[in-house]
Amino acid sequence: MSRLGCVGAGLVLLLAAGCRSRAREDDEIFFLRDYTAGKTSFVESTKRHKGAWTEPGYRHTLLDVKGQGSLRHIWSTDETPGPHVDWSFYVDGEATPSIHGALPDLIRAAAALPACPAPLCALTDPPDHLDHNFYLPIPFEKGLRVEVTQRGEELGLFFAQLDYRLGDDRLEGARLEQDGEGEALRLNYRRWSPQPRALPAVETTTLAPVTVNPGQRVRLGELSGPAVGRALRLNAPLNDDLWIAFRYDDAPSDAVLVPLRDLFGNFDVGPMRRGDGQNGVFEVPFPFRSRLELWVENRGDTSARVSGAVDLEHTDEAPSGWGWLHGYHRDGPLTNGHRLHQVLYVRGRGHWLGMSLYDSGHDHGGGDFVVVDGESPRPAFLHGVNGEDYFGFAWFGKGNHLPYAASRGPARGRFRLHLENPYPFRESLHVEWGAFPDLSPRSVAWWYQDDPADTTVNPDSPTLGDSWDVFGPVRYEFGTPTDEAWATLPPLADLDAGRVYPLQLPREKFTSGWMQERSVGPSLNLTYTPRHHTPIKGERDLDGNGVAWLARQRVVSRSARTLRAWISFDDPVELRVGDRVLLREEEVQNGFVTREIELPLEAGVNELVVRLLNTYNRTFNWTGIGLHVVDEAGRPVQLSALRQADAPTAE
Repeated sequence: MSRLGCVGAGLVLLLAAGCRSRAREDDEIFFLRDYTAGKTSFVESTKRHKGAWTEPGYRHTLLDVKGQGSLRHIWSTDETPGPHVDWSFYVDGEATPSIHGALPDLIRAAAALPACPAPLCALTDPPDHLDHNFYLPIPFEKGLRVEVTQRGEELGLFFAQLDYRLGDDRLEGARLEQDGEGEALRLNYRRWSPQPRALPAVETTTLAPVTVNPGQRVRLGELSGPAVGRALRLNAPLNDDLWIAFRYDDAPSDAVLVPLRDLFGNFDVGPMRRGDGQNGVFEVPFPFRSRLELWVENRGDTSARVSGAVDLEHTDEAPSGWGWLHGYHRDGPLTNGHRLHQVLYVRGRGHWLGMSLYDSGHDHGGGDFVVVDGESPRPAFLHGVNGEDYFGFAWFGKGNHLPYAASRGPARGRFRLHLENPYPFRESLHVEWGAFPDLSPRSVAWWYQDDPADTTVNPDSPTLGDSWDVFGPVRYEFGTPTDEAWATLPPLADLDAGRVYPLQLPREKFTSGWMQERSVGPSLNLTYTPRHHTPIKGERDLDGNGVAWLARQRVVSRSARTLRAWISFDDPVELRVGDRVLLREEEVQNGFVTREIELPLEAGVNELVVRLLNTYNRTFNWTGIGLHVVDEAGRPVQLSALRQADAPTAE
């Protein structure tokens, strides 16, 4: 395929499909990053938030961050044709916003730029349902505040997600400037000079045909480096019986192991796509240092013939910043509605590129939940709005947002690649996806890592998480003082005695006592706990705002000791052991925050209790905490295992 073969309708050259953008501030996508990725999500309307969005001129701050970095992506939509809000961007403490306007006008101005420091400046002509994507980076040196201002008498459902990065100097000195208003609005960069890059020479290596019998694993090809694989083309039955494996540089395990059905999905466009008949094309770059082995596994009961070709860009040396491409397929157990589909748990250093998702059901069943470096004192939590919104679409839209995303619907599959803002991780990455009950979602996670071997962890391992007693949600009137809100929670003794209480969601009622949820690593996600009892057919029934929760862990220690711990949260929270309060914060946080505490344990049973609220803030409809505990030597501790060994048992 020519370099222009990956151009979608009306799009510029694509980075992900082996193409080059005309200019950009980043190196190739496989160079590992060190910045901190961030995300804020928001859904609101006059009816949903009492006393807000009631008149023209009402203002709300969507993002307020300090430090150096850049805003990388805005996705937004409205329930009815708009625009219904104006956007204002205050860069580096400005009193007057240097960039402002309706999002469609800003997108048109971005699309008109002749060069862009990103794979693509903007996505115009949304394929369906009013959704808008703006990818033009807005750099800042000291901080950025983003506000929206209501235009009309009231606001219907307004959605927004903003992706950004901090601790990044790639656009240092550059400034995005605006000229004109409305349809005459123009954008341009000051102090940024595009540096076009020549397309490298690519050689094609043919992979001789092989026959793979049932139960066999056959080597399809062996390639020499250093080189960057730009494309893999296969001719084979593209089903779930045949799996492709990448093994790099004599590593002891596969970095990529994915069934061909889900490698190419049902996509006829983008970097992972089906052609005619048995042909599939994969164009996410895969660098290696000395050797790449491609293997095919046959897990079916019929022999298969496989052949193909690889496009290689040879280099004189492998720069130290290269990461190896990894791919992990997950076909987990049948969903129960409150236990999330586990997309990926990996340890080490790298950055997450994105994912494909299949058979995930109605998108309001959930969405993306990402914990970056949860097993560290500096975790980050990234969570979007609803399932389709993560992929840049709205109201179940189908179509192409190349090079970033494509959708064929929740059943046939969607992909999203974070080319504008990969998620760097230094110690671990945990990705999960909410879904309604009785579904069988399948996912393929893609990331680059500084290790060619498989470092994934089984998210269902009993040594990875802890079982918690949980109760909620209990409604309270928004604006109620924290103590009064927590007073709506029942006594622990009554719950222990088996008493149940009436609980109410916006459209459903149920009674419950203690329920059980299991953390995955340090992350305890309570967002969907009511689905123990309720069918909940839409996002509006999650009741993620104005509710109180209880969570309890009974920790049995063989000896008295004091452990170090880090608790992460975004809403008012209280943590205590017995009658001793270890942490109490009543403020709604500006995003996900972490506090270090000491965790004193007595010999015997210790009752660790968390009380928390969920309020209107910048992580829409998420309830939970992160709790990372280490022993005296700094090793991770699994609380439920202390009784057995009084020693760390983390996998």
